[in-house]
Amino acid sequence: MTRTKRRVRSSIGPVAVMALAALAAGCSKRPEKVLPESKMVDFLTDMIVADAYEQSAGSSMPDSLRRTLGERVIKAHGIDRETLDSTYAWYSRNLDDYAALYSKVDKRLLAERKKQGGSGTPESEGNDIWPLPPHVMFTPMAASDALIMEVPGETLEKGERVEWKMRLSTPRKVEMTLGVEYTDGSSTQIVREFSSDRKPTVTLNSDTGRVARRIYGVVEVKRESMPLWADSIQLNKLPFDSTQYSNSWSQKYYSSTERQEK
Repeated sequence: MTRTKRRVRSSIGPVAVMALAALAAGCSKRPEKVLPESKMVDFLTDMIVADAYEQSAGSSMPDSLRRTLGERVIKAHGIDRETLDSTYAWYSRNLDDYAALYSKVDKRLLAERKKQGGSGTPESEGNDIWPLPPHVMFTPMAASDALIMEVPGETLEKGERVEWKMRLSTPRKVEMTLGVEYTDGSSTQIVREFSSDRKPTVTLNSDTGRVARRIYGVVEVKRESMPLWADSIQLNKLPFDSTQYSNSWSQKYYSSTERQEK
């Protein structure tokens, strides 16, 4: 028996999904074990900044620091795991509050970038083609158990790589599918499962001889793994790398005929 998956396409977007789910989520008083909004704004802002620092540092960051960076931010804010988990769970039932929270986080990040002399946009803007807000919550109250995205492929040059990554609030089992469909009807696709990684990342090498029509992807989360937050979502274009291209054995190529039979 084929399981029917409930999905919402990216044209609707995570905010719209949250708005629909919020109709069923009554406004409830914030319990004692839920962090105040102002503290969550401070905490999430610092977590996103720490993640950006880790990405910019690359291999120069010691592995010991990389593994503990998130926990250091949690400790610096004086938050214990039980309270943090309770806060995530509360926001999963109060999605209007969740949308308001991340709106304030986005504004704080924008102000910080401008204060440091930046334009207010991420440094990776030129390569990051993610079309939606950089955060989403997977919750049993939502109408979908998957996030589906689709991006026009005009900006992807032949042979360029596509990297899709995000940061999860806690390690959970997720499945990520990333693909490129070409103008001749064929496609290249990769599917990866993650179970203990808070920063799942999947990279696809596009064909060096075909023109991309669209980039597509799906993130599936089991209902029992919800609620789950994902932020710092990026879809980056990376230059052609011959060493990486030769190691693309985990990718699958589908001809136009095979796609029609699916």
